[in-house]
Amino acid sequence: MKLGTINKLVITRKTENGYYLNDIHDNEVLLPNRYIQDFMKMDSKIAVFNILIQDNSNLICISI
Repeated sequence: MKLGTINKLVITRKTENGYYLNDIHDNEVLLPNRYIQDFMKMDSKIAVFNILIQDNSNLICISI
């Protein structure tokens, strides 16, 4: 998974904060609720643009 690029990730779990997505190496990122769209379902692979939002190394992705 690379920052600033489009990545294809799998939706692996849902929490009150949004969906968690994983890459093939089990790296995990959060897709916040405000970016979740109706077509996104558990175990779906979606294309996302990854950016770092917080300084504490939490990676948050933005769907495109």
